[in-house]
Amino acid sequence: MTLLKILAPLCLAALQITVTSAQELRRSGFIGVSATALTDEARKQLPPNASGILVQAVVDGGSARDSGIQPNDIITQVNDHKVIDVNDFVQTVKTLRAGDNAKLYLRRNGEALAKNLLIKPRPQESAADVDTLYKAVEVDGSLRRVIVTVPKTAGRHPAVLPPVNIRRGDTCECRLYC
Repeated sequence: MTLLKILAPLCLAALQITVTSAQELRRSGFIGVSATALTDEARKQLPPNASGILVQAVVDGGSARDSGIQPNDIITQVNDHKVIDVNDFVQTVKTLRAGDNAKLYLRRNGEALAKNLLIKPRPQESAADVDTLYKAVEVDGSLRRVIVTVPKTAGRHPAVLPPVNIRRGDTCECRLYC
């Protein structure tokens, strides 16, 4: 296991990629709400022609719970962006990074509220049978996150490494057995 922890970054370096600390890349933000389209009943709380999304549930560990957002709240705006629908909300909040500050405008039982959120990082990937290593690589002048899972059990395990010049739509696989 220790050998694999050493070899994984070396294998990346062998592909002529510079391995750096993953902490240089801020993690994606984690709002922590389950959202759905407005119901007819929820829409009655809004002024005419207003839009938004209905909070179905608030997830433990998310920024929303810490700020006091509750199920059945209607989120109408994120910072300066008026929320049109669920897809628009998702596209808007996915640009937020851990450590960002955001202001969510909402309706609760017809009352207009504003909530300030300190955006938390998306939870790190984990599994009981592997150690998860977070690294970053520099490719074409930009940093990209690399997540390496190292099995806790002894034996040969495949490692899948993409080539340096991978582009969207490319199919590739490189196996390394350690």
